[in-house]
Amino acid sequence: MFQSVRRSRYHLPMHVFPCAVLLPGALCIASTVCTAKPEPIIGIFDPQYHDGTRLAMGRGDRHGRLPPLPAGQTVARRLLIYNDTSRGSRLQVRIAPTLHLSPAEKRKLPPIVTTLTVPPGSKQVFAATLRVPQVPHNSGLELVLTLHKAGRERFRDSLFFVVVPPGRAGTTVTFEGRDDHTQGNWVGAYGTQAFMVPVRLGRSVYQTPGVMLRRGSGLERRVDAPIEDDYARQQMMLNLENAETTDDPRVALRGPGLTERSPAAFTTDGVPMLIRVDTSDGDPRRLSLYFLDYHRQGKAQEVSVYDLHGHRLDTRRIAGYQNGAYLRYRFTGSIVVRIVALDGQPPTLSGVFVDPAGSPPHRAAR
Repeated sequence: MFQSVRRSRYHLPMHVFPCAVLLPGALCIASTVCTAKPEPIIGIFDPQYHDGTRLAMGRGDRHGRLPPLPAGQTVARRLLIYNDTSRGSRLQVRIAPTLHLSPAEKRKLPPIVTTLTVPPGSKQVFAATLRVPQVPHNSGLELVLTLHKAGRERFRDSLFFVVVPPGRAGTTVTFEGRDDHTQGNWVGAYGTQAFMVPVRLGRSVYQTPGVMLRRGSGLERRVDAPIEDDYARQQMMLNLENAETTDDPRVALRGPGLTERSPAAFTTDGVPMLIRVDTSDGDPRRLSLYFLDYHRQGKAQEVSVYDLHGHRLDTRRIAGYQNGAYLRYRFTGSIVVRIVALDGQPPTLSGVFVDPAGSPPHRAAR
């Protein structure tokens, strides 16, 4: 369900659009982008949605995700209505919500319909008030936006959100930043509630009650699993050196009270890597993922975080981690992390750590 955000985004004033929203007569190039003498623009644009779904590049300071909406509350969306025509000012705006409780269960909600007067060659702000429905778990919400003029549909777009119920039933993820300083000296800085570190031929694992880490999604036995998984192909290890240990401070320590470092990484048999983090309560926690480009090859990876229903809650790309870097997230509930290498090679990960949310920074062991 909703494993990707919008397949197209509309920058209305730039006169470059997906073919699906242009009026007849435009020239289509590469079957997806239309240019050359576009007809006058009539359209709807949600700036907040656009800003919230852009995919992060490089260091991971921007994200791509399904924007969350709080279940059972009323929210306002600030929409820009464009009427870049030479005549006619009456436009009908229609917002048709559909709730996706599961792939097989959809529920249409009452539409929002209003008529606006937008003078030719101008734009107007429309504050749409949306009552978000109650849901038993994270659920998808699709908003179909249409704009009619003179009784004819002139614009159509779909926005996708995830509705999050309060308390233990909801799953949330918020990116908190990147740590380029700790390197492999994580003891005392990360992993107070749980950690999973690769070592030669295995892993070093610690978990407190209420937190569980595992490789794979844990959903591989479900026929209708929202996240594709092959458990056997998830359980691969990569030895970065022939030696069993190294003094390289970039490599993660094996555990508290230990000074050994194993030059190894979690990897897969050519499929995206999946890491599942389960919690048994609704308390917020911090998840930290450690990445290391050990051979300094300029690698880059895409990191996505999903709830157990397949809704993508965050996506960003990480690069420039030759000296090691942690991506840190605040989360509630249970989540699945999906990692894809952008160079066509199997993905790698050098550590997973869980701490209480808002934990004060600690001095990392040296």
